Amino acid sequence: FSEQGTLDVHKLLGQEEEEGQAEEQGIASAGSTRPLAIELGAGTGEWVLQQAKEELRKSGGRVWVCVEVRLDRAWEIWSKAVVERVSNLVVVCADSARFLIEWCPPSSV
Repeated sequence: FSEQGTLDVHKLLGQEEEEGQAEEQGIASAGSTRPLAIELGAGTGEWVLQQAKEELRKSGGRVWVCVEVRLDRAWEIWSKAVVERVSNLVVVCADSARFLIEWCPPSSV
């Protein structure tokens, strides 16, 4: 999380940011130049995993965040991402509305 209590995706993924880069984008950390995509209600994660894998092949491809309220499904998505080495996907187990209201900075999504 950032100092403001919002989700810092790039820190979570272990991506270091350089000073002087682009402004904060979405819920990504300040300085991020990689676009961010969010899937709400990810289910079993098949679609978001496929999207994230396709973005891994692109230079500067999107970072994906998927939000799933059910722990068993979130665990399944995370497990698949680890096994398939999908390094640009963050899995969040939370209610989508609460995620957007409490974890995303105002006017960022």
